[in-house]
Amino acid sequence: MTTLQITLPPMPPALWPNFRSRSHWPRTRAIAKYRAEAMICALQTLGSSRPRAASGTVTLTLCYPNRRNWHDPSNVVGAFKAGLDGFVDAGVFADDDRVQFGPVAQVVRGERPLVVATVDLGPSISVETPMDVQTSATRSR
Repeated sequence: MTTLQITLPPMPPALWPNFRSRSHWPRTRAIAKYRAEAMICALQTLGSSRPRAASGTVTLTLCYPNRRNWHDPSNVVGAFKAGLDGFVDAGVFADDDRVQFGPVAQVVRGERPLVVATVDLGPSISVETPMDVQTSATRSR
């Protein structure tokens, strides 16, 4: 089983399930931005490999400079949905429907907040490109 450790920026307040706004736009923009940031961080960690795992486990560690900013662990998973979608965009997972979340840890460490995602990848799947599908269809004729 392959393990990756991806360091991400902190999740903005608009991603948390209990965030309230008069408009849906702050949340929509925050989701798009964090999804792109997660994809970039995952691509930097992966380098040239794209495992496209069929399943896996994501364990989140939220690092804060003090205990003032700690969150309810059950809300962390909902807030990290955009980050998980970014991992799918980067090719870490083929899809996020079989990804499980491990326990959420919150620690006091460093001078700035950040999120460390430890990803345990399951078996990879073979991805057929459109050319492979076309070639196999013409061979069966």
